Amino acid sequence: MSAERPDAIESPLNVPQIDPNEPLTSAERQFDAQGRPFVVVDGRRYVLAEDEPDVDLASLPENPKLAELPPVPRDVSTTAKLVLLFGSTATSTFGWFWLCFSMIFVVVFFGTTRVGTALLDRGATWEPFAIATLVACDDGNVEINGRSAYRWKFAGQAPDGSYFEGVSHSFAYREPGQLVAVEKKAGTTDVLRAEGTSTAPFGDSLGSLFFVATFPFLSIFLFIGVCLAIIGPVRRGLRTIPLLRSGAPAQGVPVDVSPTGTWINGRDEMEVTYRFQAVNGAEFETSARGLNIDRLTDDPAEVLLYDPENPKRTVVLDELPKSVKTVPGKGFTARPFGLIFPLIGAVVCLAEVGYALKLSFQTDRAVFSTEPPTAAAQFDPSAALNCPDCESGTPHNHSQHVHTDACDHSHDAE
Repeated sequence: MSAERPDAIESPLNVPQIDPNEPLTSAERQFDAQGRPFVVVDGRRYVLAEDEPDVDLASLPENPKLAELPPVPRDVSTTAKLVLLFGSTATSTFGWFWLCFSMIFVVVFFGTTRVGTALLDRGATWEPFAIATLVACDDGNVEINGRSAYRWKFAGQAPDGSYFEGVSHSFAYREPGQLVAVEKKAGTTDVLRAEGTSTAPFGDSLGSLFFVATFPFLSIFLFIGVCLAIIGPVRRGLRTIPLLRSGAPAQGVPVDVSPTGTWINGRDEMEVTYRFQAVNGAEFETSARGLNIDRLTDDPAEVLLYDPENPKRTVVLDELPKSVKTVPGKGFTARPFGLIFPLIGAVVCLAEVGYALKLSFQTDRAVFSTEPPTAAAQFDPSAALNCPDCESGTPHNHSQHVHTDACDHSHDAE
C-alpha cells in the first residue's frame, strides 16, 4: 500500500485541504512509508486511528535510538534538569508572555494607587508642623464612586524659618489662597501633608479599597500565567526526570492524532496517542502533546520510557525539549539555550514587580529652601504664620497655638 503513494511523504503540503468532519473517500486518504493512512488539514498531517493497520508490537523493527540509551541508572545532568523544569516550550513561552503582560496591569493599578503608601499613612503618627497657603488644588481627572481626586499644593514657612513646598491628595476641594494646617509624619523630616489629606493619590481608605476590588480580577490572569510558565513545566519536569533516570525503554506506534483544543500562536496543540508493549508483554497506550506533530510521528515507532511499576507514566523522547540530548552510554544532557527565554521572562517579571512596589511606596516629599518658594509670587507663604485667632497678628510658631472652632485651618480638610 505504501508503494501506491510514495510521494505523499515528500510533499504533504501540496495536497488539497480536507474537512475532518466529513466522511473520507479512498481517494482522499494518503499513506506514509509505513502504510499508515493520514489526511492533511491546514497543511498538517493527521493519522487516521480508525484505519490504522494492525501492528504486531513484538515484531517491530528496532529504532536506532534504543541503542543509544544506556542502562539504568542513567545520568541526567544539572543543565538537563533545569531545562526540563524551567526550559522553554511553546506552552511555557506563551505563559511567560501572558504573565509579563498581566504584570503591566499590576503596575498600573497597584503602583499608581500607592497602596503601600496609603497603608503606611494609616498606621503612622502625624504631628502638627506649620500653617501653609494652599497654592493650587488641581483636579486629577480621576473619579472613584463619583468623587474626584484633587492634588493639593501648599507652601509655607517652617518653625525653623526655612520655607517649604509640599503636595498631598484629597477628595475634597478648596479654593487656592486659603490657609491649611500642615502635619509632619513622625520620624521623618520632609514627609508633609495638609491636615485631613493623604500622601497617596486616592487616600488611605479609598485607595486600599480600589486595590482590593481590582486585585482579585488581576490575580486570575496572574494565576493563569504562573500555571503555564512555572507550575506546569515544573510538574512535568518532576515526572520526567525520574523516568529518564530509571524508566524502562519501549517503542510506541502512533495510533491517533487529535487536537487538544489549545491554541498557541495561531497553531493547534495536538495530542498523539501511542500503543506500546511492556516487558511483561502487556500492551498499553500513552500520549504526547506538541505543536510539531511531524516530530512526534516521524518514526514508525517512537522511543519512550515508562515506569515498570506504573506503565501509564511515560515520556516520549521526541516530546522532550530540543535542547535535551541523549549521551550514548551515559544519559541525558542539555544545552542551556533552552533556558534563555524563561530567564528573560523571569527578569522582566521581577522588574515589573520591583517597579510596582517602588511606585506603591513612593511618597511625595516636601522641598525646603532658605528662599521663599516661587508660589510666593501669587500667595505669600509668610502670611500663613499670622493666625487669625491672635489679636496681635504677629508671626509665631502656629503648631503651639490652641485652635478654636472659628479657626478655619483647624478643620479637617475632608
